[in-house]
Amino acid sequence: MGKVRLKIDGKEMEVEEGSTLLEAARQAGVDIPTLCNHEKLLPYGACRICVVEAGPGPLKPACATYVVEGMDVKTSTKEIQEVRMTVLQLLFGERNHYCMYCESSGNCELQNLGYRFGLDNFQFPSYEDKYPVDVSHPFILFDQNRCVLCRRCARACAELGGHFVLEVKNRGYQSLINVDLNNQFAQSSCVSCGLCVQVCPTGALVDKRASYLGRKEQSETVKTNCDRCSLGCGIEVSRRANFILKVFGDWDYPLNQGVLCKNGRYLPLYDERPRLHSPKFKEGGIWTQISPDKAFSLIFEKKGSAEVFLEGSLPLELIQSFQSAFKDRVFALNQVEPPISSTATIKDLEDADTYLVLGIDLNEQFGVVGSMIKRRVIPQGAKLVAVEAGSLGRITDYSYEYKDIDTALGEAKKGKKVVVVYSSLPGQVAERLGSESGLKFLFLPYETNTLGLRESGIRHKAPQGNVKIFAGENIAPIRSPGDFIIAFTPFETPELKASADLLIPIPGYLEDEGTFINLEGNEFSRKKVVNPPEGVLTLGELSARLNNF
Repeated sequence: MGKVRLKIDGKEMEVEEGSTLLEAARQAGVDIPTLCNHEKLLPYGACRICVVEAGPGPLKPACATYVVEGMDVKTSTKEIQEVRMTVLQLLFGERNHYCMYCESSGNCELQNLGYRFGLDNFQFPSYEDKYPVDVSHPFILFDQNRCVLCRRCARACAELGGHFVLEVKNRGYQSLINVDLNNQFAQSSCVSCGLCVQVCPTGALVDKRASYLGRKEQSETVKTNCDRCSLGCGIEVSRRANFILKVFGDWDYPLNQGVLCKNGRYLPLYDERPRLHSPKFKEGGIWTQISPDKAFSLIFEKKGSAEVFLEGSLPLELIQSFQSAFKDRVFALNQVEPPISSTATIKDLEDADTYLVLGIDLNEQFGVVGSMIKRRVIPQGAKLVAVEAGSLGRITDYSYEYKDIDTALGEAKKGKKVVVVYSSLPGQVAERLGSESGLKFLFLPYETNTLGLRESGIRHKAPQGNVKIFAGENIAPIRSPGDFIIAFTPFETPELKASADLLIPIPGYLEDEGTFINLEGNEFSRKKVVNPPEGVLTLGELSARLNNF
């Protein structure tokens, strides 16, 4: 792509052909105010705050006007400033933007513009109309009274998430953001990815959990990686004291580029399982709290006949400590070997023209992968063939059951670049697909560190023997007569207390550092964001005790 020469406020410069005036101005160090614009979304030009003078004719929105050779752009003339102030007055007057009672006060782009332009009174009547407030969503509050109709939420839902849940209905001052043809959020096809909240510039869409718990400058943001599935998406965690307020996607992280799913953004923050705060031992059917020394002495007594079964939620450091202590008696609780090895990468999803999704609901289990595929399918016309794929079936070209795998495969093979996406497969289906050529396969392990277990030389084995040690966040041991069961876990659920004899607490979500290997074989690190409850041993302390066996 070539270069274009132009002037911005008298400064001559060259920019890439295809750049917008806003991009060119930022390259020149000129700050043009914006509201509807977002760097991850296509230019829209709705709010008109960014208008500039660029040749004859009316003022033009800098965010949606592309550079032309020889342009002479002015960004802050008296006329421009007056137009921007009028636009701002209209925005403040249109709905209820009384900042004192808004959750986003102090972190609102509209409020920031008010301060920037010295707006200290309203020229137009305000607060005259009442608009709907939707509190039905479990995680999100939607207040149309705070909306400025920038459409960032609807654009992000479509362009980034591929969900197309939000749109605009009506015209003029009656315009509203519409959820699935007049549904409330709770009755809509929303998958709770949270992109709408992340891009909203005002208090129209907010996370319920973080509401009224402080302004942005009163919290700290930690960049780390999500450990809820095998992708390892980049996240930004907002914390205050020892409390996680909210989780946003990291716009700069290459793999997910800001997009998250319900499992990575919301579910861990709403996990209500009772926490295990100290080791507990069951004797005569009665649970009693014991010291870590006592707990590990009991484990040491059973060490010689114990077998260990690890879940893929554990970091490499703890996996290796169990291996050091129990040698070749360490196994994976769940399957770690793929039915068909991956031959595709996440990058291949961006280029495929056909997707065959087998036995997995991407909306529920791998939302970021689902977004990557849906962005190609709905607006770009790629073909989606689904076999028992749950809610994803609503947007498919063809939807089948496993008994129709030959038909589904025939439809998929009509494409030129076909990617088969799966997590687990019935044996006969895996055998059938394994004989096919010309297809790329992408295996999505359910557990975060499935590849970490496999690369550590740990293989799956069904639990056997009378002394069994289980470790992980979602373990559910099955007890047989004469068993002695030890569980390393963050939780003490009724099911665990019924089946186990000894419970050892381990850190939970973002409560300690750890290393994982994602589905493409790349290591990623989880940072410690908050402290575990008092009495819970750190991963380092657990490892030290295991390594002393």
